[in-house]
Amino acid sequence: MDDEIIKAIVAEIEALLIGRAPGKIFQLGPLSLAIDFRSRDGYLFISADPGLPGLYLIKRRVRDLERQSIPLTQFALALRKELAGASLNSIEKDSTDRVVRFQFAGQDELDQPMERTLVAQLTGRSANLFLLNARDSITHQLRPARGAGQQIGDEYGPGARRALERERGASPTRDSQTGETRVPDRGISPTVREGVSRSKRKPEKIPGVRRYVSSDGFEILVGRTSRDNDHLTFKVAKPNDLWLHAADYGGSHVVVRNSTRKDVPHRTIIEAAQLAAQFSQARKDPKVDVHFTQRKFVSKSKGAAPGLVRMTRFKNITVAPKEAVERI
Repeated sequence: MDDEIIKAIVAEIEALLIGRAPGKIFQLGPLSLAIDFRSRDGYLFISADPGLPGLYLIKRRVRDLERQSIPLTQFALALRKELAGASLNSIEKDSTDRVVRFQFAGQDELDQPMERTLVAQLTGRSANLFLLNARDSITHQLRPARGAGQQIGDEYGPGARRALERERGASPTRDSQTGETRVPDRGISPTVREGVSRSKRKPEKIPGVRRYVSSDGFEILVGRTSRDNDHLTFKVAKPNDLWLHAADYGGSHVVVRNSTRKDVPHRTIIEAAQLAAQFSQARKDPKVDVHFTQRKFVSKSKGAAPGLVRMTRFKNITVAPKEAVERI
């Protein structure tokens, strides 16, 4: 996750979670968990997986989370104990790093004022979760860590680790939940670049798709039916095109055509994600998680139903469903 995406996510979840008390914690993997803030907008998902750190809201049924969960780690047990009776006061992203701080306040078992901070360090190979006391000293950590400001008893500080490790150098990791190999995505950095003019692309008739153009001039294709989705993804889309789909819901495949090797602008990613959310079963939800990746990381298992695919790596963005771009 890059700075801009983290900023956008923090801005969205802040209004939804501030003032709420954390409830049940679900351990979805050794390095990922979901926290119930009793919000209709979903559970807070945090991953400290070095290959795919993440922070966003997810919508699941409780029984599905329970079925997917593994026993709580020592960190999750400590988190549950330390945050009992506390409420979330603020969510802040560090201005110079991919670090998000969740600040809680409440009363301890002796009815004394208590402050705790959950730190989500989303920094590639040094990704981690920390629990801090009122003096910002580390009391618990999800993963063993080295360096000043990263060990239990230290005053927390991400700078030393960030200087040593960059996400671009992270090694491939294997996802314990899906069995798929995940590699930090170096090819889809959502930074703003020059758009692709529509005049450079000859008009063509593509059956079974809705066609749009983004604010940056990128053509966006949206499948209509399951078979149209298959045709769009595996016959029309090129390897470097951007592919999007609403997470955990049925819906249209969305493709952003990218004839160059330049990054797709962040604004275009948002607009395409909004279309993926709009043309999905989650269209009536206020916010929807959308997965996106390059088309070359999307495949289809032999005998799979029309429209059913798998991704070997992806990123996630949370948007409001809408059709906010020009249709062509």
